[in-house]
Amino acid sequence: MKKSFFLGFLFFIPASIFAQIFVTFTNQADVDAYSFQAGSDYNVSLLNDTTLPLSGQIANMQSLLTITGYLNLNIEHTLLTSLAGVENSASLFIYMEGNKMWDTLFIPDDVEYLFGLSCERTFLKRIYGAEKVRFLNGVNLIDNDRLKDVHLALPLLDSTSIPLWLKVEQNDSLKTFYWGDMSNHLSTFNFFENRQMKHVHIETVRNKINGKIEFNPDLDSISGFLGLDSIHSMFIKQNYQLAEACVFQRGIENYLVKYPNLTHFFEIQNNATGLKSLNDLLTADCSWLPNGVEEPFLGDLHIYPNPAHTEVFIPIPEKPTVYHIYDMTGKEVSSGLVASDGRISLVNVSKGMYVLLVGNKRNKLLVQ
Repeated sequence: MKKSFFLGFLFFIPASIFAQIFVTFTNQADVDAYSFQAGSDYNVSLLNDTTLPLSGQIANMQSLLTITGYLNLNIEHTLLTSLAGVENSASLFIYMEGNKMWDTLFIPDDVEYLFGLSCERTFLKRIYGAEKVRFLNGVNLIDNDRLKDVHLALPLLDSTSIPLWLKVEQNDSLKTFYWGDMSNHLSTFNFFENRQMKHVHIETVRNKINGKIEFNPDLDSISGFLGLDSIHSMFIKQNYQLAEACVFQRGIENYLVKYPNLTHFFEIQNNATGLKSLNDLLTADCSWLPNGVEEPFLGDLHIYPNPAHTEVFIPIPEKPTVYHIYDMTGKEVSSGLVASDGRISLVNVSKGMYVLLVGNKRNKLLVQ
């Protein structure tokens, strides 16, 4: 372990906090648990020493850290699999790169101030949570080759004066992206060259927004922006499969009547056949949306019996619905279609505690 303590400045934390203590862990050998208390501000880096055997590299943050204060957390090339250890920290900035064992990043429910989230070249498959985050400055997701699904709830009650940005680029396996900003704070977003992306949903009604959705060759639908009255600029270019968009549901009539040249705010080029203007991007309703994007928050899933043995039941789905079962480290252990009677087989699931995710609902499941 390497430790260095010195003063510095951190610009994304509240103005009342000036000094920051920097701590760097490079391996797990001979490290006693560290407790960081509320009211202090720490910049903690967890960096594997690649000269050590795997047994000496950082794999269990719970044994290293107990966090109850402000934390700038930098995690690079470790064997970590979760954020266990920071559950009591209400304020985080997270930077992740190259953590080989990490499948699912879940933003803990205790985190209310997520000053920033940056994931670059990680091995993540999914990112979800942030159901109680009141403040956010930005999200940066770049070159995460295995990332498939992102679902961020984001009530964002305290971000009114912050220009919030979102950058999603070159995530080659990303298929679905859901952004649940319910308080109008997203100001800039960019989706670029996510080669397998199918659907983007942006839940924001900010009056002015700058956006780019470019070179996502498999993207077939865009939704959100409900009630948006005006857009500063949006570029929708060369998304060759784009066929449906559900936007401006409460702003369509007023602005297309008052401002017939509204399409000049947009640059729409080389998308699906027949997609030539803003009018072609508008649909009468959102009935075609994929399961799960209608509601911004992950709700409770009713499951029975619980505990279960070889099978479990959920309310009978109205249409074919996919389920996912994750262990408590975030690793997916089973998935498939829910049976027409609501039954989910647990034959191949070992005894233990899991999270069952169906559409936009989830619940803990105990298999005995």
